[in-house]
Amino acid sequence: MTTNTQNGGRVYLSNFPISGRVISWNEKGFGWIKPLQPLDNLPGAHMNGGRVFCHRNDLVGIPGKQLEKDMEVRFLLYADDRGLGAHNCSSVEEFDEDNIPTNLMADPGLFPTMDEPKTVISIYVENMYIGGLIGKKGANIKKLSQESGAKVDIVTDEEEEQSPQQRRGRDPQKSRLVNLTGTSAQLSVVVKMIAKHLSESSQSLYSKIVFLIHQSQAGRLIGKKGANIKKIRGEKDTIKVTISKEPVTVNGQPLVTVTVFGPSTDMEEAVDEAVAILVQIYKLMLQSYNDQPQGGFGGNQGGYGNQGGYGNQGGFGGNNYGQNSF
Repeated sequence: MTTNTQNGGRVYLSNFPISGRVISWNEKGFGWIKPLQPLDNLPGAHMNGGRVFCHRNDLVGIPGKQLEKDMEVRFLLYADDRGLGAHNCSSVEEFDEDNIPTNLMADPGLFPTMDEPKTVISIYVENMYIGGLIGKKGANIKKLSQESGAKVDIVTDEEEEQSPQQRRGRDPQKSRLVNLTGTSAQLSVVVKMIAKHLSESSQSLYSKIVFLIHQSQAGRLIGKKGANIKKIRGEKDTIKVTISKEPVTVNGQPLVTVTVFGPSTDMEEAVDEAVAILVQIYKLMLQSYNDQPQGGFGGNQGGYGNQGGYGNQGGFGGNNYGQNSF
């Protein structure tokens, strides 16, 4: 990978930030980043095992011009004859997309600017945690959106139309649907923030996130011979993944729950993998159903993905998948 920080030899690929985790860093001033979203369609993505190279000269606002292993960063992408590289690389908190030098922006004449479409994934959160997730006057949910860039939508249920006295008597163990909308990176960030919040609220060293997916897509989620489940579990094998035997019905649609549970310290990579798989499934379903103007899971206005989440119009059929613990 070239360490040249000038325009020569580089093709700038994106004008929106990519998120990633540093997997190694050499004290001489270079290292490798694992992107947190699929980049398979980009030139050079097949090289270096999908890793993105980064040189200290491409760091911005990093003390000492050194990254640390497992540090989360945001960056713009370029490609050269040795694969993908990161430039304008900062910590997640410090990345400033409003102040990127124009000479480092992608040139549409060389390569189409990447504008990743928004994706919708859904999670299930128990009633007992919904109030804390929202926060006083919506402060917490606003913070989640601002810091992640994702939209967080807690779906109103029938009980919301009841009086406050009636709502106080609802079952705290029942769950509410929460739709999350954003890019792959934004979704990874917001899900990890929610997992951390739930873990702290329950005063546990373990974290749990319950994803929802249409019953017809459970096979895609599992993958061939359980390949996707193995990715979510990770090499440490400390994460448990459970797919519900019976679907839950949300707005007339059969959804299976996918529970990812394990030590809080090991959950981040599991969440990254799960989100990446769900985003890919979303895109495949969107491609399959983009000719259907009505129905599908995708929001109150019909169509898959038009308004986000599992809405009120129609739904996909599906096979019945049994309880699976991996």
